[in-house]
Amino acid sequence: MQLPDAAVVLRHAADPAEEDGIVDGAADDAVAAHALHFFARRGERRPGVEFLDEKLRGGIEHRLVEVGDFQPHYTTAVLRGALVLLLLLVNTLFWGGVVLIAGFPKLFLPRGELRRRFILALAWLGARWVGVNNRIFDLLLPVEWDVAGVDVDDPDGHYLIISNHVSWVDIFALFRVFHRRAAFIRFFLKSQLMWFPIAGQACAALEFPFMRRYSPDYLARHPEKRGRDLVMARRMCRRYRRVPVAVAIFLEGTRITREKQENQESPYRHLLRPRTGALAFALGALGDQLDAVVDVTLAYPAGETSMWDFVSGRLRRVTVSVRRLEVPPEFLSESGGDREKLKEWIDEVWREKDVLLDRGTLVPWSQSNEPRPASASRSES
Repeated sequence: MQLPDAAVVLRHAADPAEEDGIVDGAADDAVAAHALHFFARRGERRPGVEFLDEKLRGGIEHRLVEVGDFQPHYTTAVLRGALVLLLLLVNTLFWGGVVLIAGFPKLFLPRGELRRRFILALAWLGARWVGVNNRIFDLLLPVEWDVAGVDVDDPDGHYLIISNHVSWVDIFALFRVFHRRAAFIRFFLKSQLMWFPIAGQACAALEFPFMRRYSPDYLARHPEKRGRDLVMARRMCRRYRRVPVAVAIFLEGTRITREKQENQESPYRHLLRPRTGALAFALGALGDQLDAVVDVTLAYPAGETSMWDFVSGRLRRVTVSVRRLEVPPEFLSESGGDREKLKEWIDEVWREKDVLLDRGTLVPWSQSNEPRPASASRSES
């Protein structure tokens, strides 16, 4: 059945006697979407809409929500965003302060069972921070979390999570998806974030691995610095063998933009080139203690998304697809296996991820409908 234009439906709802022909559907579609979505969320039916059967009305409402035409009023968005940011800040300062105070004695403890228990207690506090964040999102934000394929349910296990990186929202999405399903997640973070007040020091106390990125010019002047951050990553990952952990790595190393794709000459439509250095060391350090390597594909069907879009209620839907990966045993050795083979394996994972995004997500920085040839694919370590 052909769906009527949304503006026509809205005009019928307001005045059933008005003729359809005078409605400029292209111009009024956004207004119609706003009103119909508003009525649907409040559970109301305007006079004149009842003539539509349930299948037709549901199809219209689904189309409007899916396309994301509805946007909250500017004042509502600003007030909601300010409130959510304030609550997130208060929550972070509170639990971050508790972690710092509770973690201070850890500085003087030698490696052993007592230090291990301190680390577990700090991770428990970190999980409480995640839980409160999720509660804030559920109470104040209209976002729909579309999560599929999560086959992880052991908070005492060892997991390695790899993901694409779209927005700052990704971090909160991963925390939400794996909350109470896996141990408290540790992300590979840029070293500059360690100096972020309270939160950075709390991450250090929670033993997040920090990575220092050097520019090519700096490495040319100081070649002895090359690879030092990866050595530190390996050392930190070895510590995780003694405690339950979920280590998350954004293999692209940065959030995606169209400019970055063009600069990299990325062979993927929706992704940047993956970097395999940190992954190789994490696989080698955790080795046979890994319960699973999990691939996460994050997408925002509304398009390019910022943290403000999320906290202000403009972001309506987040999709998360999760799958376990079968890791070749050679990559779990102390040396991490052959680096070129690891790159080839990750390239194949990234091609499959790109196809998945192609099927379910419209990404605004993808200009061409034709994927670049797979032969051009290469990873950056």
